[in-house]
Amino acid sequence: MKLELNVQTAEPVSAQIERFLKNRILNGELAPATRLPPTSELARQWHVDSTAVCLAMTRLTQEGLIDRIPRRGTFVRLPTDKVMIGILVGSNLTAEVSHYPRALVEYLRVELAQRKDCRWTGRIYDSMYETSLYPQYQELPVYQNLTRDLKNYCFKGTIQLHGSLHDFDITSWDIQLPTVRLATVVTEARADVTLDFFSFGQESVRYLASRQRRKIVYLRTLDTAVDGDMDLEGIQATAQRMGLPGVETHFLEHVSHAQFEEIAHQKTRRLIDQWAAQKSWPDALIISDDLAARGAAFALHEKSVRIPDKMLVVVMANQGINHYYGFPVIRCEFPIKTVAQSLIDILWKKMVGKAVPNHPVKIPVLSMDSKEEP
Repeated sequence: MKLELNVQTAEPVSAQIERFLKNRILNGELAPATRLPPTSELARQWHVDSTAVCLAMTRLTQEGLIDRIPRRGTFVRLPTDKVMIGILVGSNLTAEVSHYPRALVEYLRVELAQRKDCRWTGRIYDSMYETSLYPQYQELPVYQNLTRDLKNYCFKGTIQLHGSLHDFDITSWDIQLPTVRLATVVTEARADVTLDFFSFGQESVRYLASRQRRKIVYLRTLDTAVDGDMDLEGIQATAQRMGLPGVETHFLEHVSHAQFEEIAHQKTRRLIDQWAAQKSWPDALIISDDLAARGAAFALHEKSVRIPDKMLVVVMANQGINHYYGFPVIRCEFPIKTVAQSLIDILWKKMVGKAVPNHPVKIPVLSMDSKEEP
């Protein structure tokens, strides 16, 4: 194999070697099961430092393109013999309320399969929250399945999906793999990707102001204790900048996600009675959870509040996950596909030793400029 290095470029020698070998593997020039020459031989043949060859080989191994077998050598992997990326999910994916993790897992699987520069496949493990609640978590099926698979399959990294990393930690399991973490907790330092709640508050108020809605009420489901106040900061800062009155905020009791709908229904009924008694109605309502919005919608329907004539309703939602509310709502959406792409991109960088962001990547909501008032 003849390698021509470009000494005029800033690209490291190891990256040029990696690209050279990768192209020949993917185009079939290096056939599956081909044994590559030893690192020292390649370094001598190409007149480069053996460290550069080792680094390139390490990256190709992480990408699932080659196998380095002790005392046997380095071999090109079969296209069907892909390396595993463990997708660890906090919630139970079969639960009715697990719309978001189900959609995100599907996006992750598609993105992993479509990466042309890697041979990866995702293997899913859900109900991971149970391991933090059950003292004898080693007896749980999810723990036994994961530990068995780690011994029997070629895992190169894990993606952890959960709401709070405080309640979900597998570091004690001695899993020494590159890991990327998604958390909806904006103050969580160990998260690699989070949702930008400030952008949700900012975009929601900006949109409502553009529709001449001035008296806004915010029905908040986020847990202040762990999620911080970025959504509130975005709402109040934008309202002040747009010359609107302060946004009235009502907090829902922080309960399990399955109870949000009922809690929001009860809270909204009480608020409607209060607005009617005071003869002081808001002209816009922001709700920070799409399941809670279903409960609020039921209360508004029961009380015959005309939507959208009397009130516009903006809901924090996820792109591609649609719920039936009974009347038109304006969706302020987080792009799930972007979340999946960000997680995989950061994981790849960790796996091949490239620099990653020092702080969590915050995924903003999509612009609502294209939304039309119903």
